[in-house]
Amino acid sequence: SATTGEFSTVDWATVSPTAFGAWAYVAAFGSVAYGCYLWLLKASTPAKAATYAYVNPVIALFLGYLLADETLTLWSMGCSAVVVAGVLLVVSR
Repeated sequence: SATTGEFSTVDWATVSPTAFGAWAYVAAFGSVAYGCYLWLLKASTPAKAATYAYVNPVIALFLGYLLADETLTLWSMGCSAVVVAGVLLVVSR
């Protein structure tokens, strides 16, 4: 968007501090997480490193429950258990 000129069309005065904070959080922690992933690719096998993609939705589900009062159903907990079991199977080999 910086190369297409989108930044010049944004009314920055209407962007809330919460939105700026969320952007800073994603930029900072996303960069750290990517660096950790690259390190993990070197230190482990690609199959084990790829398990993060399966665990992330499970973590997001429980963080939503804990931090945003989202509903946690028996179905979602059961599916999460299946995902975690699959990841444990891959990691244990």
